[in-house]
Amino acid sequence: HIIESSDESIVEVDMKQRKLIMKKTGIATVTFSVEYNPTVKKQFIIRVGEDGQFDINDCDITLSNTSYEYNGRAHKPGVTVTYQGNTLVSGKDYELQYSDNTKVGTGKITINGLGIFGQSVTKEFAITAGFSDATVEVQNKKLVYNAKAQEPPVTVKLGSEELEENVDYTVCYSDNIEVGTATVTITGIGKYNGTHTSKFEIVKADPDIGEVT
Repeated sequence: HIIESSDESIVEVDMKQRKLIMKKTGIATVTFSVEYNPTVKKQFIIRVGEDGQFDINDCDITLSNTSYEYNGRAHKPGVTVTYQGNTLVSGKDYELQYSDNTKVGTGKITINGLGIFGQSVTKEFAITAGFSDATVEVQNKKLVYNAKAQEPPVTVKLGSEELEENVDYTVCYSDNIEVGTATVTITGIGKYNGTHTSKFEIVKADPDIGEVT
């Protein structure tokens, strides 16, 4: 067998005695392979040190995805944590805690160190939303012509969450004076994007028929 260490200053390989020698605190990957077939190999992470001796903030942390589109479900991007070129193991070297990862806004992942790794670090990812799945309710869809611009109030919801005008969206009315079909255009702002249109009707007033004698 062939035994190799990713860092001989931490874990030294003594091939004569077929053993590993711990030289100093740190972390190294030891690879065991078959001499006649180097493609057959097994890797182990050797951790040398006391609990909490190393700061998880000194690790390189990569998220599998940093942006999601809102779908009403919790988003949990994968996390890769490496230390000096060694890929750490979830549940052994660190644990993950997700928060704020369902609603539109900023999701968070807290990586807490375990074993020889201490402290914690938080990474963020975005959850954005378009209005393709929004529900827009025009409070009055049939209004009587009065020669003035008519702007019935609207309620905008994404899932069960009611959004706020001029914070999450703006409202624009068009063709809303004359008899016919008027349009309400909702445009996302802030954490939201895209547009949504709804219609309402402006109808002629009933003729004022005087008293019949």
